[in-house]
Amino acid sequence: MRPRSVAVACAVLLLAPLGTALAADAPPAAPPAAPAAPPSPAPTTGPADEADIGEVVVHGDPFPSASVADYPTPETVYLVPLAFPAARAVIPPEEVSRAGQTLLEEIVRRRPGVHVESETGTDTKPNIAMRGLDPQRSAELTLLVDGIPLAPAPYGNPGQSLFPFTMERVFAIDMYRGGYTVPYGPNTVGGVINFLSRPIPCEPMVFEKVRFGSFDAWSTYTAVGGTAGAVGVLLEGVHTEGDTFREHGHFEVENFGAKVAVRPDEHWSFLAQLDRYREDSKLAGGLTQAGYDDDPEQSLTDQDYFRGNQDRWNLRVAYDFCNGHRLELLTYGYGGDRTFFLGRPAAYGTTPTSMRATVRPTEVWAVQPEWTFDGCLGGMRHRVRAGVRYLEEYIKNRRVTTPYPAGAPTVNDDQRFDYRAWAGFVEDAIAITPRLTVTPGVRYEAVDIEALNRLNGVRLDDDLDRALPALSVSYELACDWAAYGNFQTSYRVPDIERIVLTPTAEGNGQDLEPEVARTYEVGVRGWAFRRGLFVDVDVFQIDFDDRFKPDPTNENIYFNTGKQRHRGVEVYLDAHVGAWVPRLCGLHAWTAYHYVDTEILAGPNEGNHTRSAPPQKWSGGLRYDHPCGLWAGVDGLWVDESYADEANTKEGSADGNLGIQPSYTTWSARVGWERKLLCDRLDLGVEAGVTNLADEDYFYRRPGKGIIPGPSRAYYGAIQLQWTF
Repeated sequence: MRPRSVAVACAVLLLAPLGTALAADAPPAAPPAAPAAPPSPAPTTGPADEADIGEVVVHGDPFPSASVADYPTPETVYLVPLAFPAARAVIPPEEVSRAGQTLLEEIVRRRPGVHVESETGTDTKPNIAMRGLDPQRSAELTLLVDGIPLAPAPYGNPGQSLFPFTMERVFAIDMYRGGYTVPYGPNTVGGVINFLSRPIPCEPMVFEKVRFGSFDAWSTYTAVGGTAGAVGVLLEGVHTEGDTFREHGHFEVENFGAKVAVRPDEHWSFLAQLDRYREDSKLAGGLTQAGYDDDPEQSLTDQDYFRGNQDRWNLRVAYDFCNGHRLELLTYGYGGDRTFFLGRPAAYGTTPTSMRATVRPTEVWAVQPEWTFDGCLGGMRHRVRAGVRYLEEYIKNRRVTTPYPAGAPTVNDDQRFDYRAWAGFVEDAIAITPRLTVTPGVRYEAVDIEALNRLNGVRLDDDLDRALPALSVSYELACDWAAYGNFQTSYRVPDIERIVLTPTAEGNGQDLEPEVARTYEVGVRGWAFRRGLFVDVDVFQIDFDDRFKPDPTNENIYFNTGKQRHRGVEVYLDAHVGAWVPRLCGLHAWTAYHYVDTEILAGPNEGNHTRSAPPQKWSGGLRYDHPCGLWAGVDGLWVDESYADEANTKEGSADGNLGIQPSYTTWSARVGWERKLLCDRLDLGVEAGVTNLADEDYFYRRPGKGIIPGPSRAYYGAIQLQWTF
């Protein structure tokens, strides 16, 4: 590994680039067609207009909202309040639309702390992690869409082997780094990423975008909607298909969404959402070292493929009182299936003697009433948020083996899991002084797990409960600066992969303790140089009591590595060059850097680093927007090397499972044009770009899979239009 002194040098060099201004909180007004997030009473903070920079008076908000918007509206402001008491980043709509990225995995790593290991070259099975945690299947952070969990089952199956959302439907992204547990529940030690979909438009409109690119990949995205009186409707549809850079990589995905919002008066608001997702894709699989050296784009598992589907719904009902009180009822559910069809034995390049289907139908249902209050109590200003959630998960886990190429199937596993979780939470943002806000909070989780192996009759019934306290503090240092700090407690209950239902495991004291982690964080954010440079810097530490990790050479086998610690620093700079040079008012520059030190504190690997945890990552870029509508940008990414196992094996193994994951650097570039025509009724845009510009060769190692090559150079083009009636 590189010496730690490299981190110091890079941190110093980091101060050279400049990047665009983020603004702080501007509370969204209650929209006519959808429920809004809890309003922020304080004046907003935001970037000044270039012609009037010196006259803007900036105030901090001592009561930052818990989220930008669990459901986005046309009035939502996609910016982070300076006084928000945790490390947080928002990727606004204009950055999403002009980032030149075709994958969700690529766009989220534009912020510090985020590490991604692309597995398929598509977004169908994302591997995202924060702060040195394991990126495999994004199982160690919470992914949401408009505040609704995306995991197949948040408690029992948190890994995103099925990811029922598409890049085309992402409008903005709200990201929390670290264990923001009180409002969002367990499994948040690695953070929370909330993908915000397109809001219901105020005026009737039709939007269409067609994207095409290398490897015969293409997608269409259609949105139709509008608001009439108190009712708003939006319909969305995505179809994407093509091949990836690997052989045997064909995929086809369909994703549809519908939203209906009703606001009959100033008090009541209703929102209903429906989604459908279907996927059919081939799996290129992993490679041995010899296979990678021969041809990184080949596939040695030509018989493997995947099918998945999920239907989702949610309903929100809210009532706003006139005295700062708000009652909201959120209920949601989803269900579907995902099946991997994998050759057995799994020796690379050999003709399998059988195919194993891992069938996993899952159903989830939840209800969450919530109360918020914004007002004065005991002579001080409070913003109280309290609620309860009841959630049920029903998971079947079946493995069926069929002789290859034909024969009668045999059921190897037939297991059923039921998770029932009660949770209650409360937090109170208290303005001790106009500058100092203290937010104590606690969440209590009680989870009942019932499991049954239908083949051998082995049962398991386990009850887990845990209080998860938290404390956050923010202090407005000046009108343009705020400091923050917090302590959070997060935990993760045993998912179905950790529960063994065999006669030898029954009653033998298998370790079903939850993972418990405590996170500590201190940071500062604010504006410098005539409010042209936004700065966000934080340091953090994560302490695990029990840490469960997958076996590096066997799938679905976990072991307890004991105590573990992660600590590091994250830096984000975002500059608007026009604040200093008016002629360059369209030039933006940004840079993001993090350093994380992971250490195992107990067991046979004591003193080692954790797997897939690059100590350093840098990303940065430039974008220029010309008044005529032309725009162009270039981005870079550098990722440090890391280990593939907790034993920190340096030499690469012949099967590709063990060894160093090398460092790599990639660049991307894009150019586009967007203009409003016909009295601003028609919005027309075109763009083209290239990812992995230098065609850098790099790879990751997956337990039991071997070497997974990183995506090669790819070109794309797109055309979009929006007609507003």
